[in-house]
Amino acid sequence: MISEPQRLALLEGSKLRLAAKARLAEGGKDARYEAAVLLHAAARAERRVLLAVEAPSAEARLANAIERCGSLIDGLDPMAVLEEGWPAVLDASARVEERCAASLRSRIDPRMSSFIKDYQNVLAKLPALRAWMEAGAPWSNLRALSRELDRFLAHFPGDARMWCMRSGAYMDGEDVAKAWIAIRRARSLAPEDTLFRQAELWIMPHHLPPAEVTEKLDAVYAEIGRGEPNADLCFGFVSAAIQLAARTGFPRKLLQQALDVAMVGWRVPPLWQNDRKMFRAMQFILHELLAGRKPTIEILYRCGLGQWAVANPDRSDPMAILMERITPLRSRQAA
Repeated sequence: MISEPQRLALLEGSKLRLAAKARLAEGGKDARYEAAVLLHAAARAERRVLLAVEAPSAEARLANAIERCGSLIDGLDPMAVLEEGWPAVLDASARVEERCAASLRSRIDPRMSSFIKDYQNVLAKLPALRAWMEAGAPWSNLRALSRELDRFLAHFPGDARMWCMRSGAYMDGEDVAKAWIAIRRARSLAPEDTLFRQAELWIMPHHLPPAEVTEKLDAVYAEIGRGEPNADLCFGFVSAAIQLAARTGFPRKLLQQALDVAMVGWRVPPLWQNDRKMFRAMQFILHELLAGRKPTIEILYRCGLGQWAVANPDRSDPMAILMERITPLRSRQAA
């Protein structure tokens, strides 16, 4: 007998998969993307099915992993398939008797093989995008990468990471409206991913009216205060608050909120090597702004980020340099 939470999660997943099929049957420009959003939601519902089972068997774990991976394959999301869905299948398979695992995987294995080949064929035709993915560094040829991102997303509209990168390319091309649409697509596909939320917060002051940004930041500030903050969310809040403050005369309340969150972010486990240094630099910048002084480039040197100052010899504003480095719309591994 299944529990009520398990039954509800099973029902939700089935309804979402059915809705995705119906949306594809309707057709239209955004049908594949909108179906992908529904299938990603189905994969999250399938994860909740397993969480609702007390001490699930190894076979049940494998069957559930297969269902989730299948939804992500149908959701046209190489990132999620290769980094979440398929690893879960392989991990669960290792705990099941070989013959049983082969039987359970009889359908997913050929689908996965076909998906990988399709993915490889698409990337083979996109040299700029492939080079960026392999190097993990900021792009240099914006026009070429933008074209290839569009071609990639035409094949795989469910890849949230690529929508985030497309948003960054739009921002570099100064098309804020399209950048906002792209990051909202990433957020719809992966609402639990804090990096995409950080990107959304970073773009927000560029796109929304100041009053609306202020209202949203107040809500995020309260969320950080009562929840379990992470570096992504703290970076997103502080970057949005500083950018909004610069546009609205540096109101003291907003600067103080940003400082509070920078202090929180400095204490949470970092995601990348320079995270704590960047939070430290933010604290110095905000202290200077609260004191009515203009932050100087020495702040970057004091925080161990002197390489960024050296790389920008003609610039003296540490806040502008930091805002460019903090954006998640490009690879932060290069930082």
